[in-house]
This record gives sequence, C-alpha cells and structure tokens, in this order.
Amino acid sequence: MSSLTWSDKVTVEDQLGFEDYQRALVRVVTSAETPITIGIFGNWGSGKTSLMRMMQKDLDKAHAQTIWFDAWKYDKEETLWRALLVQVLSTLRDALPPEEAQTREQLQKLHDSLYQSVDRDKLGAVEIDWSKFIQSGAKGVAKGALTLSLSFIPGASALQQISDALMKNPDAEADSLLAAIQREKVRLHEEQVKSLEQFQNGFATAVNSFLQARTLKFVAVFVDDLDRCLPEKAIEVLEAIKLFMDVSGCVFVLGVDRRVIEQGIETKYKGQDPTKLINGDDYLEKIIQVPFNLPPLETKRVETFITGQVRDNFPPSVSKVFAVGLEPNPRKVKRTMNIFRLLWTLSEERHDLRGKIVPELLAKMVVIQVRFRDLYGDVVEYPSLLGDLETQFEGNTERRTGAPASRQATGAALPLETDAPASVPAQTTLVGKYVDRTALRDLLLTGEKRFRDTDARPYVFLATTATADAESSTEIPVEQKLWDDLLSNDATKIKSAVAAIPAPSQTNYVNRLLNVLGNVVEYQAPQRVSAGNALSYLGDPREFEEMVEVPAGDFLYGNEKKTETLAQPFRIGKYPVTNAQYRKFMEAAGGKSKWTFLEGRENHPVVNVSWEDATAYCEWLSKTTKQPYRLPTEQEWERAARGTDGREYPWGSDFDADKANTTEGGIGDTSPVGAYPNGASLTGTLDMSGNVWEWTASNYDSSNKVLRGGSFSSQAGFARCAIRLWDRPVYRGDLVGFRVAQSVLP
Repeated sequence: MSSLTWSDKVTVEDQLGFEDYQRALVRVVTSAETPITIGIFGNWGSGKTSLMRMMQKDLDKAHAQTIWFDAWKYDKEETLWRALLVQVLSTLRDALPPEEAQTREQLQKLHDSLYQSVDRDKLGAVEIDWSKFIQSGAKGVAKGALTLSLSFIPGASALQQISDALMKNPDAEADSLLAAIQREKVRLHEEQVKSLEQFQNGFATAVNSFLQARTLKFVAVFVDDLDRCLPEKAIEVLEAIKLFMDVSGCVFVLGVDRRVIEQGIETKYKGQDPTKLINGDDYLEKIIQVPFNLPPLETKRVETFITGQVRDNFPPSVSKVFAVGLEPNPRKVKRTMNIFRLLWTLSEERHDLRGKIVPELLAKMVVIQVRFRDLYGDVVEYPSLLGDLETQFEGNTERRTGAPASRQATGAALPLETDAPASVPAQTTLVGKYVDRTALRDLLLTGEKRFRDTDARPYVFLATTATADAESSTEIPVEQKLWDDLLSNDATKIKSAVAAIPAPSQTNYVNRLLNVLGNVVEYQAPQRVSAGNALSYLGDPREFEEMVEVPAGDFLYGNEKKTETLAQPFRIGKYPVTNAQYRKFMEAAGGKSKWTFLEGRENHPVVNVSWEDATAYCEWLSKTTKQPYRLPTEQEWERAARGTDGREYPWGSDFDADKANTTEGGIGDTSPVGAYPNGASLTGTLDMSGNVWEWTASNYDSSNKVLRGGSFSSQAGFARCAIRLWDRPVYRGDLVGFRVAQSVLP
C-alpha cells in the first residue's frame, strides 16, 4: 500500500480548505487598529495550529514581525505568563539591527525586571485563626493565632519582622500587629500597581522603537497549544497579554478551546460569591476582540485531506470510510490512518491473514475502535454484532407490523390490529444498544463490503494489537457465560455462543436446549424462545411434520358459542409450517420465488406466503408424501384450537402472556414453533394463539379467505380462538403463515 505521513507535524500548506479563512483573518489583522487580539476557537486537533501557521506565513510577507509561542512547552514553568513575556522580549531583541543598541537595552531591562517585579498571584496572604484570637483575650494574640504566608519575595522582610516579633512576644498588642500587617499589604499593593504600569509603559516604548527601527507595521504574537495547558495557566497567559502587552503596534492570535477558558475561570474563582463570578464568555469578550470559531470539516474536505496524506492514495473506498466515519478532526484522522496503515502492514506480514483482509472493512474496524469504543468492546466479545447491525440498518429486519389488509368479521368484539410497530423486546439486545446511532449507520453502510459476508474475527484480532486489552467486568466461568448467552434472547449473543460450542459437545447442548424449550416451570417465555433460536443454529431435531387427530362431533363455535358439528375426524399440524419445511418446497420448485428468511429462523413459522402459496405447498406435499394435504377449514381450525367447551384461548378462558407470543410478552417477533408448550390446546396443537396469523381453506366472501389465530403483533384480545380476519388470496405479509390438515377417511 502507499506511503503514509506518519508524523503529526504541522504544515503551512493548505490541506484542509482553510485558505478562505486565512485570507479573511489576515485582512482583519493588516487593516485593524492595534492593539487587537484574535481568538481562533476549536476543539483539540481541529486544525487551529495549521490555520495559525498559514496566517503567520502571510504576515511575514506583510511587513510584520511574527513571534510564535508554544504554551504547552512551558506548562511546567512556575509562571507561564513570564515565559510568554520572555519569549516576546527575546525575539524582539534578537531581531534588532546591531546599531539599535538603545532599543536593545530597553528590551533587556524589561526582561530583567520580570524577575524583580511583584508576582500578583503570590501576594503575601494574612490568615487569622479567630478561635485562638478570641481565646487569647482582647489585648493579646496567642501564639499561632496569626499565620503569615511569605511566598513572595518583595516586602518579605517587613512581614518577617512582624512574624519574628509575634514569636518573641505572644502577648503583643493585637491592634498594633494587625495595623502593621495592613500597612504592609497596602504598600505591596501600591508597589504592584506601580510595577505593572512601569512595565506596560516601557513595553509600549520598546515596541514603538522596534517597529521604527525595522520599518514594520506591527508585531504579531501567535500563542498556540493553550488547550494542552492547565486551565488556570491558560488564564495566566490571557491576563498577561491584557496587563503587560496590550499596547499599540501589537497583534495577538490565540488558538484555544473555549472549554479550557471556562474551566480556568471556574478554578480561579472557586469558592467565591457565585453572584459575583464572571463566566467564560464574558471573560473572553474582555480579552478577545475578534473571535473566530473554526467550523467542523465537511466530509469532502476530510476526504481531500486524507488523500493528501499519502503519495499514491488509499483505495477510494478506504478514504470514504474515514471521511464518513471519523469526527472531522484532522489530528484524529491522521492518527486513525496511522493505525490503519500499521494493521494493514501486519496483515501483509502474517501468512494466515495475507490476502484475506479487505481494506475497506479493516478501515471500518479501526474507526469503530477509535470512535465507538463501547461498540468495539462488545465486538471483541461478539464479532457477529457488526453483521447484525448492518442487517438492521439496511432494513432487512423491518416488517409490516400491522394485521392483514382485512376487516373484522361480523360479530367480532375487538378493533382491528393497526400498522403500529410491534412491541419493543422486553430485554435490551446488543443490536438495540446501537440501532439509533446515525453516525454508526452511515459508517457501516458506506461502500459495498459488509461484515456479515465474512468472518469478523481476524479484523477484531488486528484491531486488538493497537489497543489495550479490555478488562473483563465479571469473572463468570466460560461455560456459564456461554449458557447465559444461549438463553439471552439476543440473536448476536446466541450466534456467538453457538460458534463457541465444540463439535463434540453440540449434541449435549441440543438436549439441554430441548429441555429448556419444554420446561415451563424453570424457564420463562423469553428463555424458551432463546433456546429455540439456538436450536435453529445447532439443528433442531424435532419432527415438525407431526400431526394430531381431532375427533368428529359437536363443539361450541364463534363469539356466540353456537353448537357446530364436525361430521368427520381430521388431522391438523401440531405446529405451523416452518421455514425449514417451506424451503424444501421452494427448492423443489426451482426457487422461482424471491421468498427467503433470515439466518437462524429455520424453526420459525414461515411468513410472507399468500393463500395461493400455502395451497401450492399442500399440493406439493401431497405429491411428495403420497398423502392428501390441504388447509384446514376455519371450523376445523377453531375446533383444534378451542376444544369443545368454547374456551377463549387454547389453554382456557384467562389470558397468560407466558402461554402465547403476543404483544404482552414483549418478544416483538416470530418465535420458534413450540416455544409455548403450556399454551397447547386440548388436542395438543401449539402456537394457535399468537405468533402468526394462519390461512384457512374457508371463504369469507367471493373475494377473500379467512385467517385465524392472531400474531406476535396482536394484543391478547385479538389472539382469541374465535377471532376472524380475512384477506385476498394473493396477500403476503410478515405476520401471516399457515398449517396443514388432512381428512381422515372412513
């Protein structure tokens, strides 16, 4: 692959599309009345330094003396503001022609005075321990009642004398001692004000002399990397500019993150009266006359920047991934590209990975590692999560969640199902954690390559070489965690767990999962559904073709519970027809339909089949097995579901969310057939309430066929045995399936 710019070195070449910003700011500087301070605001790594370097290059040509101050380099200094002043004075002094001895001397004197002037932030503080003062009585001050802080140099001797007197004579008059201390503090304050005025006046004179000697228009001081300093030290620099150097002929360009100033203000005035505090915006208004907020980079500019970082360019798909997926921050973009280049080089060096890694997918994995760290942590544990998210984002799992395009039959008591979304699953899934992230969706759907079409584990392995191993938050044994994932009702976790089961152990796990599926005492519906989904991946050994026989005779039918008579016994499928069963039919038919189903749903009821499709399946099955199959009539269907006593649900008259896949249970999707064994009818049929609507052979009228049973999107009242819907024979929907029946011949 092409050569990459590995370093973070700032360039004066415009790689970010900043030229228009540069020109505008330079025009402001060259035409403004001085002094003036310009603030270039942006987050860390947003390109502030690059823009400032471009400005400096232009101003060097505009009859100006430029000075660059990297604040971060001096952050360890006790006084950062003094380091700035020294840098400015030294640069001006060294830039003078040899014959300008007087101006050089002026600058040198200012330089020397920095180590003699009063440090305004270190005035000697006087603290009184009032409890000791009171205890000592009105005339004297007990030893230790006064604490003198002598951290500054000027005037220390006077306060030291007071302190010595106190130590020798603890009973000294309090009034005289306090008066002496107050006089000393006033003197120090006067000295401070005088010192500041003297320095600023001297600096103004020196700058004017310098500009005349060099025939220049102004001095431009660039202060960079304030973001990387402690917030309180960044405030020091801003105040030093205002107090010492705010003179005619000076321009200051500051690169800073607003948040640093806000934190500095909060730190500086912590503990003071909140009503008197100044906020960050007000503070900046006093210091900075021209604020410029660096806009975020547009996607196209990021892509151009990425292309400019390599000599032969990345593949276009990789550049696009970075441009779409990364935050528009040049430093982060460059760092991410370096990680990608390293991992790509590693993949070329390893014989087991050589030629197997798709650059586009590797770029996506690196972006996920850098920007979506919580997702990356889950992907390390469940690599198939990315493929599941792709499927979700592409809408392959979207469903039309309403009922068939039908009307309620006469006499039905409840309103028609609507096209409202199905219930949100009761427990949060891994996919659900990230499904609302637009930036992640845009990243995963960029380009043509998808993680679901490959094994994501090699990409995870490569990415882990560039990051510290995540510490496990739990110490659950591997075997226990695998079993928990199998019963998690989270498709991503189930797939990962199934993939981790050693081949010799698969039969054992199949038997354990079958036990869960039929155990309504120890396991609730979501766990049984999860066990069924795991069986779908491992291979569900149940006989889905099993039929149950229903005898002839009278039974109570419909909402009115009128007596109906079945003249002949019949057989009906114990389960709805599954995807695995219907796939055999489609394969035999040559796959002429676009019908398909999602991975891991072999034992779910088939959906998206019309009445005509269901009838064609029965005809095919009859020819294949040499036995006559058909759809049940709605009378046969209700008799199998309801028994003879007119019960509301297959199991009885009271609804129970643990016995049927309806909205109340919160599954929000089709479930493996037979996952609700406690919802069986008296005849032994399963899933006749909820899961999917089922076609029957009966006509509602000359144009429509009757459907029965409700679906996972139905409320309880709409999953009663007596409820009827209808639709055209050509209708297909992802709430609609069927089961088969047979006549019992005498």
